[in-house]
Amino acid sequence: MTTTKLMEDYIDMYLGTFKYVEGFISQPTSEYNLSFEQFLILKDIQNTENISMVDIAKKRNVSRSAIARQLNVLKQLQYIYQEQDTIDRRRINLRLSDQGAKVERVVTESIKKRFDTWVDVLGEGKVVDLLGLMREFGQKIMVDGR
Repeated sequence: MTTTKLMEDYIDMYLGTFKYVEGFISQPTSEYNLSFEQFLILKDIQNTENISMVDIAKKRNVSRSAIARQLNVLKQLQYIYQEQDTIDRRRINLRLSDQGAKVERVVTESIKKRFDTWVDVLGEGKVVDLLGLMREFGQKIMVDGR
């Protein structure tokens, strides 16, 4: 098979499958006016005792201003609030509001149910293989910038 044919197959796959997967995973977040990235920030806050905007920016390898924009939306939705650290008063930690914690829990469960369906249909072995291939792609292609 030529690389041109492989590229055409990839484009067909992107137009069908990849866009479907993105929408399928993102659909539960849209019910709460969230992007998938904003939901992941909610998960980070839920799963980390003391986390700041700087911590999230470092974890995601993006600028603080990019995270600040996401946090502003979450604050407007009243899903998060900021709290001064009791030990280091210069540090501002992020916390989930009661509503934010509920949204994180509901969306996580919805996404898990959707993912469980994929595992049921494909089988755990194929899902493990797929994730391994995607991880390898990320390490070898995306990180190296090829």
